[in-house]
Amino acid sequence: VVSTQSTGWMLPILQSKKTERQVQDYIVRCLENTINDIIDAKELVEISPSDFFGYFDLVFTINSNLYPQVQLLLLEMLEMVKCMAFADDPVRKLRSYFPSLLIRLQP
Repeated sequence: VVSTQSTGWMLPILQSKKTERQVQDYIVRCLENTINDIIDAKELVEISPSDFFGYFDLVFTINSNLYPQVQLLLLEMLEMVKCMAFADDPVRKLRSYFPSLLIRLQP
């Protein structure tokens, strides 16, 4: 069984103000490894809306503390993260994601 729990605690670390580049790179590698394990295992993995929006906000925050290269790597992985968020039933899932998406569209 592939678990996303191993990387869930790491995303808030990326949001902290003084995260070293090496730490950011390590966290992104762990996330990449987790995603690759999920792909290799061909398992259906579900992430919660709070995990998805934590990732989403991290990728699209303009004044984030991420190094630009790290932010680009996270953006590249967004498609796989979306698949994990909406995987089993996109129509049902989108209903629970839609309000949070609307909030993020407001300036």
